[in-house]
Amino acid sequence: MDQQKLREFAETHRNDEVLVYGFTFILWNHLVRPLTAESICLDLPNVHILHSGGWKRLQDQAVEKSVFNQQLARVVGCSPDRIIDFYGMVESVGVIFPDCPEGNKHSPIFADVIVRDPLTLSPVAAGEHGIVQVCSVLPTSFPGNLLLTEDLAQVIAYDGCPCGRRGISFRFAGRVPKAELRGCGNLETKRTAAN
Repeated sequence: MDQQKLREFAETHRNDEVLVYGFTFILWNHLVRPLTAESICLDLPNVHILHSGGWKRLQDQAVEKSVFNQQLARVVGCSPDRIIDFYGMVESVGVIFPDCPEGNKHSPIFADVIVRDPLTLSPVAAGEHGIVQVCSVLPTSFPGNLLLTEDLAQVIAYDGCPCGRRGISFRFAGRVPKAELRGCGNLETKRTAAN
């Protein structure tokens, strides 16, 4: 990472609205850790950072979401509430489920999530964990309207998230045990490990 270019970018765009996207583990390993080691703090108070992909193959390096947000905000120079994790997959044709200010994920108006009991496939009650099914009206070129994933989530509420959003709120809880590791973040993990 060219820290001088980062500093120049921060200086040039200090007062601009900037959108940054990155895989969770790349932001941690290639931005937060090096800048922390060098005691560098960029001054980008208007940045919004979106990240996804989780830790998958890097579970031994995973950090809690609150720690991730605080440390990333510190080195970038923004408020932690400007850092948004989202859940999504290419098969759901661009449907993403971003965190709200409470740290819960919500469905957009044109999609939904059903968290199902892994044995009965019935929807679970609030507070329980299950397998994520993504529902969307967007896929039209393949039968992707209902996708039963290998991801686990906990239903926080079916209505009444403290953020004020209606509908299901949930938190991603990892992968089904022994599920094949897939996804863009996992492919990028393999690619960066090979270099």
